[in-house]
Order: sequence, then C-alpha cells, then structure tokens
Amino acid sequence: MIAVDRNGHGGALRYCGADAVVTDLRDVRVRTGDRRMSELPDALQAPGLTAHRPAVFFDFDGTLSDIVNDPDAARPVAGAAEALIQLAAQCPVAVLSGRDLADVTTRLGVPGIWYAGSHGFELTAPDGTHHQNEAAAVAIPVLEQAAAQLRERLGSIPGVVVEHKRFGVAVHYRNAARDRVGDVAAAVRTAGQRDALRVTTGREVIELRPDIDWDKGKTLRWVIEHLRSRTAPGNFPGADLPG
Repeated sequence: MIAVDRNGHGGALRYCGADAVVTDLRDVRVRTGDRRMSELPDALQAPGLTAHRPAVFFDFDGTLSDIVNDPDAARPVAGAAEALIQLAAQCPVAVLSGRDLADVTTRLGVPGIWYAGSHGFELTAPDGTHHQNEAAAVAIPVLEQAAAQLRERLGSIPGVVVEHKRFGVAVHYRNAARDRVGDVAAAVRTAGQRDALRVTTGREVIELRPDIDWDKGKTLRWVIEHLRSRTAPGNFPGADLPG
C-alpha cells in the first residue's frame, strides 16, 4: 500500500499499514524498463491476488473532489462518480470522509459502495446497513451544544465557518485572517477541554470529536476485517491520518 502524506503524518500512515509514504503521487515511479505500460502484466492477476478481490478506499475532499475555499461548495471531480461505479462492479469500494455520513453520501451519490462519515464514527454498507460507534454516540448532544457556543464565540471573525456534524464540530479558518487563527484555535481547544472532547487538526481546520481512540485508519481496518474472507489488503488513495 502506498499512502499520500499531505500533513506530516507519515508515521501514522505507516502504523495504519502503508508500505511506503510519499508526499505527492508524482514521487511514485513505475519501473517498466523498456516496456510500454500496455505490456505490463495486469496487477489483478498477480499471484497474491488470484484468490482474492482487492478493496479500494478513497477519501473525498482533495481526492474525489478538489480542495475549495468553501467546504459546502465541494463537488466530485468530473468522471469520479462514473469511475467509482465501474470500479464497484469489480471489487468492494469505500469512501472514508471527515464529513457527515449523510453529507458525503449525498454529494457523491454512488450506490453499492461503503460510505464512512465523521472519520468513521458511522458508516453504511453497500446494502444500506447502518453502523455507528455506540461509545461515541453519547457525545452527540455535547457536540451540538459545543457547536452553538463556538458559533457565538467565533461568529464575529470573518472567514471562519463552524460546521456541526453528528459526531464532530469542524471549525474551518481557511478564509480567515492569519492573525486570527490563534484565537480560533484557542477557542476550540478551550471548548474541548471544557466538554471532554478530543481536539484534532487538519488542512486549515480544527475539530472537536468524541474522546475515543477511533479514526479513518481504524475504520479502514474494520472494513477490511469485515471483507477479509474474500478480499486482499486494500488501497486508500488520499487521507489525513490519524483521523
């Protein structure tokens, strides 16, 4: 498995099973000698896969969609949905996102695949079966209250967006003035300490989650374990790990 590390989490990616970590897919070189790509053997016919089907895992933001200034404006890149439909006809496919489960499911709209939202705290299987982390569910009302308080506390700072999710509160500061980022981070960390919530960071975002040791990497492993009897180890293009 080759992982793409965009946020300095190479160690976590290796812990979650990556054999190699790169910062850009352009760093990957295919050794073909003088052979054309069309002449290379099909990877699905490799000896280690002949008795299994691969499982392919995707992140949404920055992988199936472009990174945009307004999170609500994110849409799948052209051809992404069609490609996933074709891929899902060949092997299990999962999309693991920090977005709410309903949000990422609606934005992508591809049937017959796994969807994991809120960094894996809840997910749906291809047959529509719903799973959620019951230990995390007790934090849902606490997160709702924290979101309301942060909207009030940070509402006067231009460019800050407080996104309430079922299992999290994401505070986006991509469009905020750089000299206000410290104030944003301090407010979120204070809320986390007050409400016993875990504080995590990502690309121009700081987030509150249930204080439980769970993230996209553990969700990926859970899905692979679920599929283990009939799949090979999965591939996860695009992720901010841990979480």
